[in-house]
Amino acid sequence: DQTLDASILDTIGDEHTTRIINALSGGAKTAPALASVTGASRPTVYRRLGTLEKAGLVDSTLTIDADGHHKKQYTLAATSLTVDFTNQLAVTAH
Repeated sequence: DQTLDASILDTIGDEHTTRIINALSGGAKTAPALASVTGASRPTVYRRLGTLEKAGLVDSTLTIDADGHHKKQYTLAATSLTVDFTNQLAVTAH
């Protein structure tokens, strides 16, 4: 489990981020594939992936094809979030 900054709620509430997370729930994808599936521009997808990766919600793996092309595959690192209001707003990734 990992405690996250509460601002992550703004991030995951964004329409593009929600679509990216939903697409990744089906398995690993590249940023261009996510752009195609979500209808978001590549720059938007890369920005959202960077934010999600920094927060620890998404992992990436760099692979090299047989022809030498590099590509990053993104996967979900967390499968759920818990929001707790007991003492102050706290968000935990699981």
